[in-house]
Amino acid sequence: MRVLVFWEEEKLKPTGGPNGYNYVLKKGLKEIGEDNIEYLPPGIISKTSRTNYTGIKKVIRQVKSHYELFVPYDEDLFDLSEYDIVHFHTSLHLYKARKMLRKYNGIVLLTSHSPQLLSEEFAERVPIIARRLMPFSFRALRKMDDYSFERADYILFPCAEAEQPYENWKTFATVKKERKIRYLLTGTTDNKLKLVGRDFRKEFGIPSNAFVVSYVGRHNVVKGYSDLKRNAETILEKYENVYFLIGGKEEPIKGLSHERWIEVGWTTQAADLISSSDLFVLPNKQTYFDLVLLEVLSLGIPVLASYTGGNRYFESINDSGIVLYHSDDDFCSKLGNIIQGSIVLDGTNNRMLYEERFSEVHFAKDYISLLEQIWTNR
Repeated sequence: MRVLVFWEEEKLKPTGGPNGYNYVLKKGLKEIGEDNIEYLPPGIISKTSRTNYTGIKKVIRQVKSHYELFVPYDEDLFDLSEYDIVHFHTSLHLYKARKMLRKYNGIVLLTSHSPQLLSEEFAERVPIIARRLMPFSFRALRKMDDYSFERADYILFPCAEAEQPYENWKTFATVKKERKIRYLLTGTTDNKLKLVGRDFRKEFGIPSNAFVVSYVGRHNVVKGYSDLKRNAETILEKYENVYFLIGGKEEPIKGLSHERWIEVGWTTQAADLISSSDLFVLPNKQTYFDLVLLEVLSLGIPVLASYTGGNRYFESINDSGIVLYHSDDDFCSKLGNIIQGSIVLDGTNNRMLYEERFSEVHFAKDYISLLEQIWTNR
């Protein structure tokens, strides 16, 4: 059984999305001695531009890039016939590979990674003026998602709860009826190995007896950053010994202007930042299966997470150091109870959970097992 992961190997890095997912997978595969999983060589599908356009040139470039989404890859771009299974990691790549797949007789897998339809995500990325210049084109972009989910033989999700962002989509309902869904828990590298001993509390003058809440991630609406800001104002007013320690670029949304709200900015030492806190918050409005949650588990830090998408998977796990909340009031109530000690979370249980289910070796072994099952039942 020979498998191609339709993602360029040089792009793999310890981050979110397909890059981080495959970075962890490849490390796990190497550790268990599996060498039948291949990645695309450099330059097959990636296009990079180092020019930072502004003004009308930026709009023109965005319009041009948008129309390029509809252009398929050349059918001779890469020979897929040598592989028994091809695993795509975005609906865009699968859609653009439609010519390449015409004569392909193997098994096609798709993992979407996105907390919303990719066509919707693309539409939200561009300025309003660009969307107004080509409204029909953006509506047509839904074909990308429709084609990809219909063409794939199997859609891989980390868990059933991660399907939530797709539940109201007609094509996904059809996919479910055809029993094309398979589940594979994601894994992550051990973040304890990334600790360098940086003391964020001391560095930013946080008292040793303070209760520190951490967040690391994008500062946008989908990640729940605006909700976190709003609820933090309530918590900071009520509890004088609470600090918020925030990592990630302070854009597009700026942080709170408060002495106990500390924006560290983008950092390569997120593991130390999180380990400097008493609790990590994951306030996603929508989510697929957030890798940062698994990274926090590996550090043995308690978590307060929104009840959405893949976060809901952890509701059924007893004795974990994870609490889920349903609303702003519920967030403030549960965080208050954690601060006061009426809700006690044991972070060591999170570390145990990581070791039992979410290590890179578990991930790689489960991946191979699933591929063998799919291949055997073809």
